[in-house]
Amino acid sequence: MNKGLAVGKTYRNANQAQVFMHYIAEVERRKVKEEISANKFISIMADGSTDSSVMEEELVYTRMSRAGKVKVQFVGIQALKKADAACITDAICSQMSAVSGGEEEWKEKLVACGTDGAAVMTGSKTGVVSRLRGERTYILGVHCMAHRLELAFKDVMKTNSHCRKVEDLLTGLFTLYHRSPLNRAKLKDSFSVLGIKPLMPTRVGGTRPGPMLRKVLDSNTYMGVNLRHSDTSHMMANKDKLLDKLSDSMDNRFGDVGSGILSDTKIVSFQQWPDPENSADFGDSEVDRLTSHFKPILISSGVDVDLIADQWTIIKSCLYKEPQTLEKITWAEVNRMLRETCPDFLDLVDLVLCMPASTAHCERGFNVMKMVKSDWRSSLKCETLSDLLFVHLSSPSIKDFDPSTAVEMCHASSIRSRRPDLMEDAAAAEVEEEECICSFFVDSD
Repeated sequence: MNKGLAVGKTYRNANQAQVFMHYIAEVERRKVKEEISANKFISIMADGSTDSSVMEEELVYTRMSRAGKVKVQFVGIQALKKADAACITDAICSQMSAVSGGEEEWKEKLVACGTDGAAVMTGSKTGVVSRLRGERTYILGVHCMAHRLELAFKDVMKTNSHCRKVEDLLTGLFTLYHRSPLNRAKLKDSFSVLGIKPLMPTRVGGTRPGPMLRKVLDSNTYMGVNLRHSDTSHMMANKDKLLDKLSDSMDNRFGDVGSGILSDTKIVSFQQWPDPENSADFGDSEVDRLTSHFKPILISSGVDVDLIADQWTIIKSCLYKEPQTLEKITWAEVNRMLRETCPDFLDLVDLVLCMPASTAHCERGFNVMKMVKSDWRSSLKCETLSDLLFVHLSSPSIKDFDPSTAVEMCHASSIRSRRPDLMEDAAAAEVEEEECICSFFVDSD
């Protein structure tokens, strides 16, 4: 017995395990389909990466919000024949259609697409976002904020001669010890003589530098080593110059976030709400612009756009009665309190909340993909890889997993009737035959 389910002896082999894993993943796909059907608005997050077999894989997530509760769901992964806009768009549409009622259903609910900002994704005429947008001009393309920050930092590093020298030095050290077993052995011997734990040089540029850079700049130390300079004033001047360039680069990379529709979405962040004394006109223009921009999809979703402005005023007056609660309150709590009074404005809030700020979920999905499709399993088919990722990313833990639904689906979808007791029946028949033979010889004696 396993979780109250009799496992039995039939179908206990690698091929049937793959079949049953598919139905476990299919259960999760149906859950995603139900979520998409239940939500009025959805967004897509898509990103690409190469796997262990050097194939380009496109991974897709969807982000939804209902009654103030945001949910992000894994949709699928698909190999690309070519990493161009047409193939990527076809892959996204194929995966989304597999977990929805068809292409028209999810496209009618789509409000935004989160990408890494690559030209193939954001091209104004033939990019992936433009192809998905079509005639629905209100659909936004959101460039991942984490990628923007990384690009801003790299822009500054390219103009800094000291950084280039340090990068060349570290790259040379990595190459020296990574490609020569003899040099690595000698380096380990040196550490051993000094009584220090061996520390091998690693590849430069493989991690996000932001948090570590901030620690270095604040303390002037790295891994416990003081970073000193003979001329302290010169060092501080270079440090200030670096920070000024980084600030300018961030302003350049995040310029469109401070204006337009993305800037108007700040009304859903309670940290951005002003003090009660300055709240008279707060958010009025932002709500009007959001309503005007998303008017077609709001109307098609059954939202009365003419009532949104008045309901926004009601919500402000209700929440500002106890301004100290704004630091802790959530939109889910606001929905419980005011859903019946202000349903149309809260639908607009759900639309804004489902917009993705980053594609971090896609990056985490690729981390799992690289663990599943390792060098030893590089021949995994795309369908099997997608099923395995669904099990890893969406299925409950073993402790909470209930296999009943997957078992029922497996039995119901078979062309021929399943025979789960086949091996037990065969074993019982064999025992019965042996008993008959023994009984025959006993009777003969």
